Amino acid sequence: MSGQELPQPPHGLIGLQPASAWAGVHPAIWCLGFAAIAVAAAYFWWRWRHRRQKQVLLPPIDPWEELLRAVEEVGEPRAAQDEVAYYLQLSGYLRQALELRFGFHATSQTLAELQASLGRIEGLEAEQLHRYLQFLSLADRVKFAGAAHRTNGLDAANDLDGHRLWKQNVMGWIKEARPRA
Repeated sequence: MSGQELPQPPHGLIGLQPASAWAGVHPAIWCLGFAAIAVAAAYFWWRWRHRRQKQVLLPPIDPWEELLRAVEEVGEPRAAQDEVAYYLQLSGYLRQALELRFGFHATSQTLAELQASLGRIEGLEAEQLHRYLQFLSLADRVKFAGAAHRTNGLDAANDLDGHRLWKQNVMGWIKEARPRA
C-alpha cells in the first residue's frame, strides 16, 4: 500500500451526506428564524391573554321603568335630614321624567326656568302644570329652608301620610308623563 492512497469518505464526519439542504444554513439564519417564531408566539399569547369576552346583548332598559323602580325604592324620611334627601330624590326623579317626556334639560333648570319651559309646551294642561310646579316648589323649600311647610292639604310634608301622598303623586305623574306605546 505504499503507492496506493487510502479511500476518502464521501462527505461529512462519518462518511454520510447531509440529510437535507437545511443543514448547511448559516447559524445566524437559524437564530433569526427562532427569533421570528418567538416573536410570533409572544404576539399570539398576548392576543389570547387580552381577548375580548363574547358580548352578550342585553335587552334595552326602559328608562320609564327605571324611574318608577327608583321612586319605589325611595325610603320614607324618619328625621329632618332624611326629609331633605327624600324630597330631593323625588323631585329629581320627576325632573328626569319631564326631561324624558318633553326633551328639555329639566334637571339643570331652576324652578322659574322649568316653569317657563313647561309653559311653552303645547298639550300640557294647566292643572297638570300646577301640580308639577307645586311639588317642585315644595321640594325647593325643603331643600333650601331645611323643612317642609304646610300650605294646604297636599302640602302636608311634615307627617308620614303627607310623605306617602307625595311619593304616590310622583309615581302617578311619571306614569302619566310616560308616552303610550
